[in-house]
Amino acid sequence: MFKIIPLPVNNDSRGIKLQIPEDTFREFLPAVREMHIVSVEPGMIRGNHYHTFSNEVLIVQHRDDWVFAWKVDGKDVGRQQFSGQGATLFWLPAGLTHAVKNTGSTPLEILSCSNVEATEKDTCWLTILE
Repeated sequence: MFKIIPLPVNNDSRGIKLQIPEDTFREFLPAVREMHIVSVEPGMIRGNHYHTFSNEVLIVQHRDDWVFAWKVDGKDVGRQQFSGQGATLFWLPAGLTHAVKNTGSTPLEILSCSNVEATEKDTCWLTILE
């Protein structure tokens, strides 16, 4: 199942705090095996791949414009544009091609969690966003 879920963002003078609902991971990733944090500089793209075995949860924190693209089972590419400050959670099942492009002027931060440790055998490259 593919889902896009906006997350509440709390701001104060120190910065941004994201609260991820407790049941978010249990339903889709009952056992997290890998977690990493990446940034996406303005004009850059991350992704353009799918995973053969692993399900993935992405949490994207943003302060400006960016695009998320996906493709399921060889069908047309879907795109959703985001702007302003916020955070969005994506549930990405194995086989769903995905990519993020930063079209804004500030870096994006992405937390990625999956139920299988990443390997070259699990990651297949397919360009859907340029």
